[in-house]
Amino acid sequence: MSKRENKLDQLSALFESASKVKLLDSLQRAKGNMEQAANIYLEETEKCLEKKVPLRQTKLELFFHDTSNSETLKSIQGDCHAGSKEQSLTEASREGQIPLKITSLNEILKWPPLSASKTKAKPKRNVRPVLRLYHAHDVAERTQCTLIHDVLPKDLANSLLKVMLEESETWQRNQWWLFERMVTSSHTASFYTSTEENKTYDGEVYYNGKKTESARAFLPEMEIARRAIRDIVNEKRKGRDRHEFEIQEYWNPNVAVANCYSNSREGVGWHSDELTYLGPRPIIGSLSLGATRQFRLRQIQESDEKSSRIISITLPHNSLLIMWPPTQELWKHEVCPQNVLDHLHPIAGSKRINITFREFREEYTDEWTPKCSCGIPCVLKPVMRSGPNNGRYFYMCYAGRAREGQNCGFFEWLDVSKRQNDYERKRLNLLQKQKNKSI
Repeated sequence: MSKRENKLDQLSALFESASKVKLLDSLQRAKGNMEQAANIYLEETEKCLEKKVPLRQTKLELFFHDTSNSETLKSIQGDCHAGSKEQSLTEASREGQIPLKITSLNEILKWPPLSASKTKAKPKRNVRPVLRLYHAHDVAERTQCTLIHDVLPKDLANSLLKVMLEESETWQRNQWWLFERMVTSSHTASFYTSTEENKTYDGEVYYNGKKTESARAFLPEMEIARRAIRDIVNEKRKGRDRHEFEIQEYWNPNVAVANCYSNSREGVGWHSDELTYLGPRPIIGSLSLGATRQFRLRQIQESDEKSSRIISITLPHNSLLIMWPPTQELWKHEVCPQNVLDHLHPIAGSKRINITFREFREEYTDEWTPKCSCGIPCVLKPVMRSGPNNGRYFYMCYAGRAREGQNCGFFEWLDVSKRQNDYERKRLNLLQKQKNKSI
């Protein structure tokens, strides 16, 4: 088996429900780079979902000739193009086809006459209009989130907003490489760590393949808000089931990512939060201050038959959105640009400050994170697509985000149970050593 075929098998393991033809196309476009191939496939999939346009069939069929069995394999690829505001996603069925088996990447491509196509189209996937939610009970019913209005005392919320607006004047825009070009975020952001004793995170933090050099200490108002939100989240959590991979004990956030959206045109695109330091199935408490903005969620599709629907949650000043597990594994979220803001704020005007409180787990610090051949910690990602690998996590090289798209192609599955056991064993050994020293 060639190296490229081995990489194709790895991609197939990550995206079990994906067509191997599309994965092969992504791999070829990425020139064999695993991370770029995965990103290309995800970007193409998301583009088709985000655009309110039809996904049409190509007029030609792509054939792979397998020299081992001389069978002809058919697959039709979709193509995103501009059209009406209604979105219709259509894929050709593979009814009657044999499983795709690629024995050589030098296999012959054949383009048959149009009359040769006998594929039967699957029913169109229904893409419904954006569903806007305003009330907490609607959010709880339709998502894995909890919305709380007026979460902080009014004076604290306003004073926190004022100091964060002043702080935001020195925040930076994130930059990273994507498809061989530098991308710059439209909003500014900064990283903060708690100053509370025993909760300060002092390890290295990498984001988008680069080391974070400008970590700041929590301001006094942030520390008060952190404790209040911590207590609220843990109280709300009492009635919820806990998966074995998530934090079992008290949720105690020790870091925060702060974002500033200066006007209605600034936003952030579809994404899930990085799990490298959070670990699987994290809890994130997202506090909104200032102007009201729309926070949109889209569930990652498990099958072609499921309806795709974007949910938009209205987040006013002093509101908290708790993203419970497994939101980061099953959903993507964005703050989309708006032509007109819902409400301006008397203090912030058109600016929105967002503080996302998180807990960096001790078993997922830089000490436990594998480093690739590029010499930087890898990024932890979940398998988001349906299939036998759904629910698994893996590490991959992320240096391409900082090195003009170049990376080493590192890939490694994470055994979550083993990580938990190894960490617990090390923790107990350390406690025993401390006990022996005190005797």
